[in-house]
Amino acid sequence: MRTHYRNGDEIGLLCGCDGCNPIMISGILCHEAGCPFAWKDKQVSCFECGYEFYPDTKYQQVCWDCNNGVDFQVQPEPERKPRTMIERVSAMDRKRQQVKENQNA
Repeated sequence: MRTHYRNGDEIGLLCGCDGCNPIMISGILCHEAGCPFAWKDKQVSCFECGYEFYPDTKYQQVCWDCNNGVDFQVQPEPERKPRTMIERVSAMDRKRQQVKENQNA
């Protein structure tokens, strides 16, 4: 079993990931949906030059060459406040009303 993620970080658990129990499909390691550590095995394209690289941090979008070694991190989107059941039902009612209006038009 592997001991490091593709970006070089060490894996603490024997299963192959610290956040899920990944499986091999046709020789490709696949993380479970929603795994918080899947980004460590995914290549991203540099925002500046297009070079494919493995990020060192979750939101890194610029390779080290373009970034001149400066620790650059894009701020994640703020977490959305969970909606209450009343807010969800109201949103669904508004959507249904819009669909009805579009069908009648």
